Amino acid sequence: MADGHGELVEGMHRYVDVIGALMAGLEAYQAKQVEALDDLADGMALLESVRIRDSATLSRELARLVDDFEEARRSIRGLVSRALREEGVTLQEIGQVFGVSAQLASRFVKEPNGSSTRGPA
Repeated sequence: MADGHGELVEGMHRYVDVIGALMAGLEAYQAKQVEALDDLADGMALLESVRIRDSATLSRELARLVDDFEEARRSIRGLVSRALREEGVTLQEIGQVFGVSAQLASRFVKEPNGSSTRGPA
């Protein structure tokens, strides 16, 4: 499991980094929404407010961060599942770790980086 362990640690580092980036992005998005709310409360036209805040760019960046998070979440789910199997953990137990069925846990183990699996983690 030495190689798998290193891959798991690397994947966990990426996952933590992606979570941090998403949190920072959400905080920035929230701050801009508060500013926009203040604009509207002060009587500013909505179109002017969204233009000033560059809502389109902000929305695209937030969508990218969410996509990065989902990709990292699926990847870490697969890495953790495979590491658990290597430690002798059953599919049912892995399913319990993620709150899913043993069948879905089996897919986590089999699919590279969990890439085509969508489900709770």
